[in-house]
Amino acid sequence: MPFTYVNHWGVTYYLNEATSPAGKPTYSFTKKPGAKMAETLPDGFEVYERPQSAQPFLRKVQSTLITSEELELVRTCCLAHHRPLQIRVLAEPNAMVLYYSSPPSDDLLPGLSGFLTITPAKREALFSTLIGPLQPELRFRLLNPEQRTFAAERWSCKGLNEGWLPMGLTQPLEPLVRLLVPHLGRDSLYESI
Repeated sequence: MPFTYVNHWGVTYYLNEATSPAGKPTYSFTKKPGAKMAETLPDGFEVYERPQSAQPFLRKVQSTLITSEELELVRTCCLAHHRPLQIRVLAEPNAMVLYYSSPPSDDLLPGLSGFLTITPAKREALFSTLIGPLQPELRFRLLNPEQRTFAAERWSCKGLNEGWLPMGLTQPLEPLVRLLVPHLGRDSLYESI
């Protein structure tokens, strides 16, 4: 059975295996099965899905100081306030990054006559074509691994100063998440501190 991966948008990718000119195995994901398909991931590798494009890649397994419970807390809170296709939470070595995409503009909705009468799966597929790519918006950076305190940072994309800006909030993860996640995609995110 070939190894497949379903990305954030619901597209299935197949892991193809080839041999480099040096005789080493190489791997790539494609939307269609290839001539030689891998049955498992190579040892020491994991699937990484690029948030902006939902394109899967193989990469060496990344270690992280973020616990699975912390990651689940953030994901659960995100899904309580936002559509699954609008948000992704990824662990970095010492942080969690929330990628977000704004919902479709209200200007588009009147043109979608019959939108409410289609099946939920078709509605979600249509919704996914109307929202833009996921962009980094919020990061919870682990400051103290023993006390499990985090700093909240927001993404700034203003010219040459693109990068993470501190929000001046440092505390345990749960209060930060409950305070900031509901404001993703809104101006109130910048007013909530």
